[in-house]
Amino acid sequence: MIDYGSFLFACPPRTGTTWFVKACQLVGLGVGFTDKAHTPFCCKKDCNIKISLVRHPCNWITSCYSAVVNKDPCYLFLGPFTCLDTTSLNSFVRDYLNKFPGYISILFSKYKADTYMRLEDMPWAFIEFAESLGSGLYNIDLCRNLKKQNVTETLYFMKPEYRDKLRESDRLLYDTYDYY
Repeated sequence: MIDYGSFLFACPPRTGTTWFVKACQLVGLGVGFTDKAHTPFCCKKDCNIKISLVRHPCNWITSCYSAVVNKDPCYLFLGPFTCLDTTSLNSFVRDYLNKFPGYISILFSKYKADTYMRLEDMPWAFIEFAESLGSGLYNIDLCRNLKKQNVTETLYFMKPEYRDKLRESDRLLYDTYDYY
């Protein structure tokens, strides 16, 4: 969890954490460290608004696979996903569906926040959020043009039947954040 003063931020790994932290710095909301962001909120005091990020489950598990295969630093926060078959993306997803169906929804639900931003709605969701906090607009163009961060160069293909099974497995996440 990162305490930005006017809000708290925490989210699961592979949801756009690095982009969010850089965007916060660009618009003057403060400096944060991505390694702190993956610890769920533990606020016992009266605290400010809690912000979290979410990502489409198919895109998330693909990014998770890439992180596990490449031993990305966020690897340490991926729990049971580090034990799945990494022969291919499809074997990884099949293994997830057999061993931990629905766990992506469980993982995301650990980050109980007041506001959630979908990675797919960036940068506009972030810009609206920053403006609501009264952040100066002097660097909004930099934020708008901030490139994706930690994106793998490799394109992976998930079989359609696994996409369908993932939708069934993590229906809660699909329904809560209006994914299809």
